[in-house]
This record gives sequence, C-alpha cells and structure tokens, in this order.
Amino acid sequence: MAVDITQKLKKLVISAKEKGHFVVEATAARLLDDPMSLDYQINVVGALHEVGTLKNVISPLWQALRTDQEKWAHRCCSRLLANDHDGWALAALLGLPSNTAVTAAKSLGWQVVSFRQAGRWDKAPLHIASMSLPSKPGIERMLVPLLELGWDSVSSELLDCVRARAVLLAEQTTHEGSLIGKGTMSNFCRASLPHGMWRSVSLPFEITEEDILPSHKFVGQ
Repeated sequence: MAVDITQKLKKLVISAKEKGHFVVEATAARLLDDPMSLDYQINVVGALHEVGTLKNVISPLWQALRTDQEKWAHRCCSRLLANDHDGWALAALLGLPSNTAVTAAKSLGWQVVSFRQAGRWDKAPLHIASMSLPSKPGIERMLVPLLELGWDSVSSELLDCVRARAVLLAEQTTHEGSLIGKGTMSNFCRASLPHGMWRSVSLPFEITEEDILPSHKFVGQ
C-alpha cells in the first residue's frame, strides 16, 4: 500500500474486538499479515461499511488504500462479476468518482441498459446507471447479472450501489434509449452512503418512463 497504516490497522483490530465487530477484526488482522493484498484491502473497507461505520471514519482508509482508483474499481467490479454475495466489493466502490466505476465495469463487459434519476428530499438527485452483460439468445427478458451505480448528480460521488444475480422482466420496452419495465430481482445486495447494507433473496424491480434521463446527460458514455 502507498501509505503505511500499520498502526491504524492495529488499533482497528483492538477497537473492533471491543465493539464485537469480529468480521472487521478478522479482515484487519488478515490485512496486517499481507498489507499489499488488494482483496484484503477491499475486504476491510467493505466490512467496516457492513457494520455501519460512517463515511468520516472510513474516509482516511479510502485515502490511504485507494491511491490507484482505477485499479481498485476494476478489482471490485471483477469480484462482483464473479460472485453473487460479495457485499464487501460493492461497498468498497462507494465514494469513488462515478466515471471511474462505470469505466471499470464496462471494461469487464457490462453494458449500460438504462440511465435514470432518483429524487432525494433535501439533496441533489441521484443519477443511476443500470448495467448488465449482453443478453444471450433465449433469455432476452433477463438482466444477468445486474449492477446499478448511483451517484450524486452534482459531485459525481458514488453513493448507492446495487448488485443482483438476475432480473427477470415481466414487462419490457425502451424510452430515450433506456430500458423501462418491471420484474423481479434475485440475490439482491445494496450498499449506500452515509451507511447501510441490505440483502434479500428476492425483490421487485421497476424502472418507469418518468425516471429516465436522456443518454446525452450520462458522462460515462
């Protein structure tokens, strides 16, 4: 790692044990054994997010570990492509510039199938890119797997990330070049800032025409 955070990791091991955050204790101890492992670095950041650690606490680790944001994003997206339950890799994308994460995902074969916005009561809306691998013959009504990257429309900071094994669409059409429709997601995981991680075996999925943004507003195209 570019910055020596050995002492911080040692303190993290102790504090995590005291708080009963044993998964954080274990991942931090593993990183101490192999501080150059990118996967172990991602695991520590993801585990901290999973136990509800706030952004201002995780940010120093972001700065120390994510000195190569492109490499970090690519590894996270590689893990998300290969695994249905890697919430740590999903959470480790949070806080990155949106274009860095979108570019990494696209380099691995994900394609943007829909671009929309979601309003927030007291802040700028989120811009959300829904991504999937190209559909195969016979399963055109499925998005496999689904990756959604949502970012602050002003700062472009990633604030909300979703990964699902698949989306089965019951209704499907396009508007402004984006997919709209409804269906069901399986093996769903979501990570958000300032904190929060959720998992579910099955959840509804819907993108409406009113949500869609023109594709020219998408900086990742």
